[in-house]
Amino acid sequence: MATLILIRHGQTLWTEQKKYQGHTDVRLSVKGRQRMNLLSKRLDKIGIDFLYTSPLKRARESCAILSRRIRLKPHMDSRLKEMDFGVWEGKSAKELIAAKEPAYLSWMKGKWRTPCGGESLGRFRRRIRNFLRECFKQHKDQKVGIVCHGGTIRIMALEVLGLPMESFFSLRVEPGSFLILEKK
Repeated sequence: MATLILIRHGQTLWTEQKKYQGHTDVRLSVKGRQRMNLLSKRLDKIGIDFLYTSPLKRARESCAILSRRIRLKPHMDSRLKEMDFGVWEGKSAKELIAAKEPAYLSWMKGKWRTPCGGESLGRFRRRIRNFLRECFKQHKDQKVGIVCHGGTIRIMALEVLGLPMESFFSLRVEPGSFLILEKK
């Protein structure tokens, strides 16, 4: 049985401002670093055997804080990046709604639209699914820590639990928190 410890990076200024980050390389805020220090104490007790991270700064900084405590060298994997939100990046939901951005209004109604210049949900899901297949094959009977992003964690949870895409928005993963999933 493989155990995945899915760890969302700490807060950034954009997280605090409720802006879409996607592939934009935003650093952790002071609050984000503090939260990750607290979280690393809890995760140290779990006994992680292997550690992955997204290459985006907010995930790498979070992982660096964690890896110092658990003494594991993280392995970077670009498949763990957040979804690319294209022109939505740097904007909040309020701004996109006020601008009456058509693809975003459809997105909020559960009609999955690809943001202009962004990544389709299907492509995002396939990249996460490929990572999971490889991870489960390579890390049988191990506890694997994965430092990544809210959307990435949601897709992983849907895949592992066999939930439909409609469940995507019902899953909440706060910055600087973690979710444990086991696959038999």
